[in-house]
Amino acid sequence: MFRNNGEMKIFFCSTVKDLGDLRDELYRSLEDLGTPWFSEKKDFPINCHPDAMTNCLKVAEECDLFVVLLDTRAGLPYTEREGSPYPDLFGLTISEAEYRCAKKKGKPVCIFIRKRAAHESALYRQMDEEERKKFKFYSEPAVYEFYDRLLHEKPHIPWRYTFDSIEEIMGPLNTIINQLENRLRDIIKNSKVLFIGEKVSEISGVPNFGDFVIDTIEFMTKYEFTGYEHIVLKKNLRSESAFKMLHEEIGDGILICFEKFNNYEPKPIHYYIANEIKNGKWVFTTNRDNLIEKAGTYSKINIENKMIFEEGEFKRFYENIQRHQLRAGRIFKLNGGFDKDKKGNKKFKSFLDSLEGVGKNLNRNKMEVLKYFLGNFDFCFLGYNCLDKFSIYQVLKNTPTEKEMFWFNLAEQPIEIIDTPKHLENENMIEKNKRLIYKSRETLCINNILLKRKNF
Repeated sequence: MFRNNGEMKIFFCSTVKDLGDLRDELYRSLEDLGTPWFSEKKDFPINCHPDAMTNCLKVAEECDLFVVLLDTRAGLPYTEREGSPYPDLFGLTISEAEYRCAKKKGKPVCIFIRKRAAHESALYRQMDEEERKKFKFYSEPAVYEFYDRLLHEKPHIPWRYTFDSIEEIMGPLNTIINQLENRLRDIIKNSKVLFIGEKVSEISGVPNFGDFVIDTIEFMTKYEFTGYEHIVLKKNLRSESAFKMLHEEIGDGILICFEKFNNYEPKPIHYYIANEIKNGKWVFTTNRDNLIEKAGTYSKINIENKMIFEEGEFKRFYENIQRHQLRAGRIFKLNGGFDKDKKGNKKFKSFLDSLEGVGKNLNRNKMEVLKYFLGNFDFCFLGYNCLDKFSIYQVLKNTPTEKEMFWFNLAEQPIEIIDTPKHLENENMIEKNKRLIYKSRETLCINNILLKRKNF
């Protein structure tokens, strides 16, 4: 199972003293392939923890690819220190501690060891203590011992190489990076169903629904929230419920505020999604903007009549499913869409209809259509945050399926490969133990959905 949150970041784990020149060369060579993280460079993240070594462990947890470079030195030990969240790593070399952090987070790992060190490592394993004292080894004993543990890791680390030049590192690295990127591209390409959330539209400047509701409250009440008030409201306000209350108080006049979602232009990702619909994929979206539909008006794409947003349309589509007449290439607007054939507030009616379901189950026909696809197709989620907790989220969370699920949050955070449910359960436990204001509802909700998958 993949969960993605951004661009590829490559952490290099080695001592600086014996590999300084090589690290400089690698840094220059890799800038075009991703974001190389070398602890001695100015662009290495330094705000994860005030202690320098602990900061390196935190950064190792955030990478997309973890690269071990072994030569003569093993590195300083990660000694006991106050306030460290890693007491179980005290006593290990900093290199092995970094590796343990990356491994625990399920990061892809590749190993490069100097050829002489690799050869002598095999000799070191075969010698007893007395024999080792008589032999002048190229590397420190801790290097061989760490390498031996890497060789016997479970699950097996497939990417292991020896080197004497930068070319012998860059060649395999290029291949590994391409494999990882191609795998991610293939996931999106091969998933029959895309589920599109608000973060896909934020790149066009579209406000998320929480910000939209707060802006609407300010506009209607003529009151401007302070920065702190805005942050607290955004974190705790149930935006759908709040807008529904505003409508009950003010009436249909407030619906004109939805026109704001009609004022943005599509980006390349919207043209990509529209073209995938044209090619037969099904797309579900919680977004209220019409950027995908706008992209779909491009003459070479043209997805007119592919949109389903009214209750009656969902009903007819579900009836066709029951008749085994599944129509390919549709976009399902779960929160409503603009009805271009109607005028005035009537063109926003489907938005209001979706809000009427807040606090209740998702409309039956919408729910059955979504459940059918969850049960029968792999899903690829792009930019969906799960915060519509009382409607769509409930269907996603409560629908068990044996199909694959991939999650891309489109944020400036790394790719994670989730190998076991235990990883998600541990994350949830950490979040639940936080104070309410610091809890990440998004993390908890996403993990709850992923934990329902039967296949990891």
